[in-house]
Amino acid sequence: MTINKIAPRAAQAAKPISHLMSEYTAWLKAETGYDVDPMSVQLSGVLRGTFQKSAGNQKRIAAVATRKAADEKARAERKAAAPKVEKPVAKKPVARKVVAKATQSEVV
Repeated sequence: MTINKIAPRAAQAAKPISHLMSEYTAWLKAETGYDVDPMSVQLSGVLRGTFQKSAGNQKRIAAVATRKAADEKARAERKAAAPKVEKPVAKKPVARKVVAKATQSEVV
């Protein structure tokens, strides 16, 4: 078996399109209206996991995680450095006793 260094997965493209991928291609066309290429559908289905495990994708995932952590740290530092502004506490109204006014007949 010869390893193709330019296109190491070229053997996948040489395989005939499976019945399942032909059905999937037809379904994609019907659902989206987009005229998808059957070989692209097959290659993407077969090689997706390989791509996800690839060194380049793992490096990208790590870079995104590093950037996200740095952003969260910077946000926390800005929040900690921001002047603390205390919100004024609303005072509850003081309950007042209601004094009943005496009527004329009660005064006499």
